[in-house]
Order: sequence, then C-alpha cells, then structure tokens
Amino acid sequence: MHDTSEEMQKWQLAFFMSKTPLERLNMAIEQCNSVKEIVKNTIISENPLISTIELKVKIFERYYKNDFTTEQLADISASIRAYYEKQTDFTH
Repeated sequence: MHDTSEEMQKWQLAFFMSKTPLERLNMAIEQCNSVKEIVKNTIISENPLISTIELKVKIFERYYKNDFTTEQLADISASIRAYYEKQTDFTH
C-alpha cells in the first residue's frame, strides 16, 4: 500500500532527520512496542483465556509466519512452548 503523498513523505523525512540519532532510535523502539502491544491485544481479544506461554507462541507466529515454512514454524513454536514450560517447572 502506498497512499502517502510525496509532499507528506518529504515532510516526514525532514521531521525524522531533524531528530538526533538517539531520538530516532527511541521513536523506532516506541513504534515497535506499540505494534507488539496491538498484536498482543488482538490475540487476547480472539482468545481471552489464552495462557501466557501460548500468547508468546502466537505473537511469534504472527510476526514470523511469512519467514518460515509451516513445518519450521511448528517446530519453533514447539521449542518456545518447551522452553517456557521448563522455566515454569523451575519456579514451582
């Protein structure tokens, strides 16, 4: 999708370039955190009873579903579950 006018793109570039590198980094981190929160809330709204471990898996799958084959995604998801289940075992 490309719906931003050329004028607005120039303004955005000028705005970002007027910031220090640290300010730009902080803005990028803020955006990433906001997107992760939106993804998390969407998953929870689809399944309000989701466990913490399964939420981590679903967030991973949402982010990386296009980067791995179905089999790879299933293997990695199983590894994530196993890792966090093991961590939970140590706390009990």
